[in-house]
Amino acid sequence: MNTSDPAAHRLSRRTFVRTGAGVAVALTVGRRPLLQAAEPAPFKLRYVLSTNQYGALPIQDIVPEVKSAGYEGLDVWAGRWGNQREQIDYLGHEKFAAILKQHAVKVSCYTCMDPGFGKCEPHLRAMLKFGGNQIVAGFPNVPGGKDLRGAALRTAIRESLEKLKPIIGVAGELKVELAIENHLNGLLETPAGVRILAEEIREKHVGISFAPFHLPQDAELLGKLVDDVAGKIFYYYAWQFGDGSGDLAPSKQKRQLPGVGPLDFKPMLAALKRKNSTATPRFLCIPRPAAPRWGRVCRTSRRSSARRVRFWTRNSSPSESRPASAGRPRPVHSKQTPTMSPYDTPPLGHGFVGLFCSAVGWPRRRLALAKPWCPA
Repeated sequence: MNTSDPAAHRLSRRTFVRTGAGVAVALTVGRRPLLQAAEPAPFKLRYVLSTNQYGALPIQDIVPEVKSAGYEGLDVWAGRWGNQREQIDYLGHEKFAAILKQHAVKVSCYTCMDPGFGKCEPHLRAMLKFGGNQIVAGFPNVPGGKDLRGAALRTAIRESLEKLKPIIGVAGELKVELAIENHLNGLLETPAGVRILAEEIREKHVGISFAPFHLPQDAELLGKLVDDVAGKIFYYYAWQFGDGSGDLAPSKQKRQLPGVGPLDFKPMLAALKRKNSTATPRFLCIPRPAAPRWGRVCRTSRRSSARRVRFWTRNSSPSESRPASAGRPRPVHSKQTPTMSPYDTPPLGHGFVGLFCSAVGWPRRRLALAKPWCPA
């Protein structure tokens, strides 16, 4: 064959079509894995275990429950909702990190309702040591905020977001998400407020902690609202109003849970699935019900109460690995730590009062602890 002849390099029409078809198939097959890789991951609910469900139970007893119940991490609470963050500070961060490593568990987030976003930076930095990447807290309010509507509401939400700029900047540098909870008696107590917040948030690491409890208990309305703001929902409370919260019988407190109370959660979950939201759901009941508690992750017994007493007896003095700072005022209670807020409760109540409340199944709040660390 004479390769110098230009006619020898010409392709017949049939040869060209046959060769081109083979190349097209090869390209399609070669690109298929890339196309599949670009498809979004299937929708999946991700759960975290909120420590406020355990009251003042020692954090060592809570950590092993995470894996056995199928949760991906811990949501650490503090103050009057559950004092595990104070326990962690009291034990020392190194010791708590060792407990997490022992059980192959991580902290997913800190809920900082007591200091709020404005004062949460020390807790944010501590959380990073344990694998957490999210802070949940309430939204700065303004006088009469719950009565604002329309343009006035939007202006107030913008101003409140402006107040959060310092912590938003810190969180951005540390790659931490901030999830703002909608709450009653504030700017975000209406669906309109939640929608405006989603529209006004500019930063990718700032979003919403969506709490159905604090919104009208209308399944269709809530489903539409979730559909509208799903792209900004970082956290989802599987929590309804039910019979309210407070000093209620355990059977009534449980009605805050999905599938127990009257609210239908399916429209909200369907909206999250349509948007393929990565929001992390958590089950919540405030305050924790009196014993017996429910489910695998909220069980209790006389044995656990005894362990609780032994734990705080063994650890009645601060860790030697954490020397007191010079000039620090002396605590008014042996178990108080410098990071506690004025409204925090001691690890097991206050002596006999804590034991009594645990025995009869009362929340410590029922005894009206009006002063910090004061039993009556």
